[in-house]
Amino acid sequence: MLKLFLALSLATTMSSSAMARSARSRGDQRASLVQLLSAYELTLQRPALDTIGRDIPELLMDIANTPRERPQVRVRAVAAMALYPSTEIQAFLRAQLWERTWVGSSLGVQMRNQAMRSLGRGFGERAVQDIASLKDDTDPLVREGVAIALLDTQSDLAVPVLEAWLPQESSFTVRDKIDRVLQKLKGM
Repeated sequence: MLKLFLALSLATTMSSSAMARSARSRGDQRASLVQLLSAYELTLQRPALDTIGRDIPELLMDIANTPRERPQVRVRAVAAMALYPSTEIQAFLRAQLWERTWVGSSLGVQMRNQAMRSLGRGFGERAVQDIASLKDDTDPLVREGVAIALLDTQSDLAVPVLEAWLPQESSFTVRDKIDRVLQKLKGM
């Protein structure tokens, strides 16, 4: 009987918690999400984000697209998208790879690199070609980001891409990053 009581109590608590999440307004969910993404030290975990509400994926895209948000919060919103792999998130991240409104800016490089990493982490081998399409970018920081994001895919499909790219890369630092990524992928 005690086990039944505990089970019902837990179910009621979980149900009321779920109702509280769904009852929160979108504005309250957004404010809570921005507050979480603004934390001094942040470890992104889906269960923590899910406690905020049901609209997290849409809110992450909204926050990432809001110029008035702090750059760190926008980049972290893009990072959190890896935890919500959906066709909408994938399309959003792909669009970020080619976003040109901030070319040459530090935020632009951070957003593009984080979009690549989120694609790699969230979509694995399905993202290899999207990420690899930036290996000829003019910015060496973006090209270095490509190598890191290919490692994030944890896919064997990235190995031939990196091997073909390595001898053609002009930047020593990018070549070094490609070589390190290749070693890690081959050692998996």
